Amino acid sequence: LIRVVDSIKPVIHSINCIPNPQNSSEFVKIVANVSDNYELDTVYLDVIAPNGTDIGNWSMEYDITEDEYYYNRSYDAFGIYNLMIWAKDSSNNWNSSSGQFEIIDVNSPNITLNSPKNNSIIPVGTIIDLNVTDDNLNIVTYSINGGANNTLSAPHDINTTGWSEGEQIIERSEERRVGKECRSRWSPYH
Repeated sequence: LIRVVDSIKPVIHSINCIPNPQNSSEFVKIVANVSDNYELDTVYLDVIAPNGTDIGNWSMEYDITEDEYYYNRSYDAFGIYNLMIWAKDSSNNWNSSSGQFEIIDVNSPNITLNSPKNNSIIPVGTIIDLNVTDDNLNIVTYSINGGANNTLSAPHDINTTGWSEGEQIIERSEERRVGKECRSRWSPYH
């Protein structure tokens, strides 16, 4: 009697996270090409949140048309997620492969100059009324003529009292809690 024992592990050829990075609360499709020399039994996905919490372990679905395993769901917390894909064949041989994806805020802050109009001639002491909105806004700064950055607290208005007469160029920068930045420039004010 001759008995052949399968001792070859399944092979995980590639892992893709689509899209990567992705916006918070939107779906990430995790895809893997997995094969086995004899018979693949199951493919599992384990995802770890940016804070180290194990989010869960799920069976991956098989897409026969694409010849790939996938799992599709949304993630809320910003940061880098670690994942592990586990594959088991019918002979109880296991293999794993790891990957990562990132959840970010992909929407830029909205910056509006309410008044005065851009390129206005204004008297010293005029309030420059700005509107800055973003769900993850951390800090707003501005500079005059390329000078030092000044922090601009809500309601994000700039008081021109003390400015000298002449052309002034205002540049603003918004830093978001998730590290993205947006810049705007208005000029000139006289």
